[in-house]
Amino acid sequence: MLCFSMIRQKDRLYKVAYFVLLVCILTLNFTIKAHAEKHKPLWTPEDVVTLPSVSMKDISSNGKYTLMKVVYVSLKDKEATQLEQCFLVNNENLLKERIGTLEKDCSMPQFIGEGDKFSYILEDKDSKSLLFIKDIVTGKTVEVQGFEEDFGSYAFAPDGKSFIYTRTEESTDQSSRVVAGEEELTMTNLYLQKLDQNLKPLGVPQRLIPPPLTMYNNNSMPYAWSPDSKKIAFTTSKPLWKSSEYISLHIFDLEEQKLKTILQGQDSFNDLFFSPNSQKLAFLKYLSFGEQEMNIKSLKDSNASVIEILDLNTRETIDINATDIWTIAGWTEGGGGLIVLKQMGTKHPLYSIDIKTKKLTEMNVPQISCINSPILSKNQKYIGFLGETFSQPGEVYVADLKHFIPKKISTVNEKIDLSEIQARPLKWKSYDGLEIEGILIYPQGYEKGQKAPLIVSIHGGPQGVNSEEFIGDTWFGWYSPAAAASLGYATLVVNYRGSLGYGMRFQKLNYQDMGGGDFKDIMAGIDYLIDQGIADPDQLFMEGHSYGGFMGAWAVGHTDRFKAASVSAGIVDWVSDAATADYSLSTEPNFGGHYWDNYELWRKSSPLSYVSNIKTPTLILQGQVDKRVPRTQAQQFYQALQERKIPTRLALYFGEGHGFANSFAILDALNETLDWFKIHGKQEEP
Repeated sequence: MLCFSMIRQKDRLYKVAYFVLLVCILTLNFTIKAHAEKHKPLWTPEDVVTLPSVSMKDISSNGKYTLMKVVYVSLKDKEATQLEQCFLVNNENLLKERIGTLEKDCSMPQFIGEGDKFSYILEDKDSKSLLFIKDIVTGKTVEVQGFEEDFGSYAFAPDGKSFIYTRTEESTDQSSRVVAGEEELTMTNLYLQKLDQNLKPLGVPQRLIPPPLTMYNNNSMPYAWSPDSKKIAFTTSKPLWKSSEYISLHIFDLEEQKLKTILQGQDSFNDLFFSPNSQKLAFLKYLSFGEQEMNIKSLKDSNASVIEILDLNTRETIDINATDIWTIAGWTEGGGGLIVLKQMGTKHPLYSIDIKTKKLTEMNVPQISCINSPILSKNQKYIGFLGETFSQPGEVYVADLKHFIPKKISTVNEKIDLSEIQARPLKWKSYDGLEIEGILIYPQGYEKGQKAPLIVSIHGGPQGVNSEEFIGDTWFGWYSPAAAASLGYATLVVNYRGSLGYGMRFQKLNYQDMGGGDFKDIMAGIDYLIDQGIADPDQLFMEGHSYGGFMGAWAVGHTDRFKAASVSAGIVDWVSDAATADYSLSTEPNFGGHYWDNYELWRKSSPLSYVSNIKTPTLILQGQVDKRVPRTQAQQFYQALQERKIPTRLALYFGEGHGFANSFAILDALNETLDWFKIHGKQEEP
């Protein structure tokens, strides 16, 4: 009996113990689940690369319709599938019509004439580009012409009777191949194709560029039609490796069948626009090396670029200061002014410029922090653009220019809202009292008083800038502040001296001082966040692309404060970069001359000179076919770090240039960096 009683008592104890254990397990599971829910990443690297990309393409002259494009990306089995789709949007009722089919990529839609017709390109299964024209009223679609893989871009004449297009061809000029040192040098040519009444090709296409010249395509608007359809403006260069040193501006007169050279030997031309009466041409002109150097030394409040208005009859010009202007959108109705996109600190709003007075007037859009890709209708009465904020991706807005009350007409990414991740611009004083502006993106779920691990992300240029754009997208290369924030990191981006958006004087303060004052501006921003109790001084990281990569390589040679660094397409030796890159003229004005004129300054400004100081684990990322910062820069740095037995890793992305294009390359670069920081910073899982 005693034995039975003890057994029952023991059984009760087991039951109680089991119950307590069960409660504990359930409580623990609930706590873990609650913790996981609280810290569930709001935005992942996969979200970054699969974010649908919206672009504004054209707005009709009657203001009724807008053409837009959306690029969708899907990831499967380490392959990225990209689908480009075009849409015709009714600006009044917002009804959206897909152009073409889901099976074919669509691109380059544009209105013809008053906007009752539009054209577009479809890619068939053999990678052939097919040009179509569709009548909006009747719904009739005509296939105009097919192009092979060498097709580039096109633009219809305003009267719709012809179009121009570019195609890439191999150079037959053997002397150019020898000079360039290239085995397979290609050229881009411009052709004119006339159409008959049935919108079919009439005769053979006419080549507009005489050999050995080639189209200069390193700008956003390499050609333009005059509104009367009688003239075509375009830029050319010699088919050489450093083609940017031989750029010319031409106008082809269709009535006279003559090619006229307007300007030549310039560094670059952008954004060509004929005036409404076809008598003037506006464009962004970048000053020659000598003019830039003069402006830098005198610290004049001018710019390395000007807006030039050329009278095609008298050849007289009007120059308008283009300080911090990104792009020209077009002429105002009547031809008295221009609409431009201008960088102002961390924002880039629209401005109108009166050509006579040269006065700029801001076109205010309070609900949008950044405007991109502005496009005017062919009659200059309407405008469309992309508008975005920190928390919401870009969507298409349209407005008539007379009243300018923008209306959002696209909803591609309307369900995305990253407002849970805080972001704000902030300012601090640098070592010499200069005010510096940057943007701070807090960790997801940040609470005041927390000290967060800090990633300092450096923009390229140095004449680049960080803006109040969507934090879930890639910023200067492949880095995404929102993806880092979702893992518990804060991000600081710095508009150091030399950045756009703060005037010419500020932009040239790093003249002959790259890695000097700009580096101190960055470190002052870090110290400011530490003093504010936001950044953890023992968990600092740095990443950057292009000039930002240079700054990362420079930083690890001048301080041990960073736990780890990621250097992407970074210049480590200015001399060898200038001797091998395709665009050295953007570097030489900052040094005040060629490297053979002041070799010691170039050497002292190169991170490779300070490799013996480096202790920081450094990841190196590089595009294999990068012409702007050749891969030899990464190889030199990697070899030096290896020989010094500094923890390092080189990720070379095959087929990628200066800006990564493949979604998996972007995804891998982002994951590599975040993993590198986690390993060397001992960052725990959130």
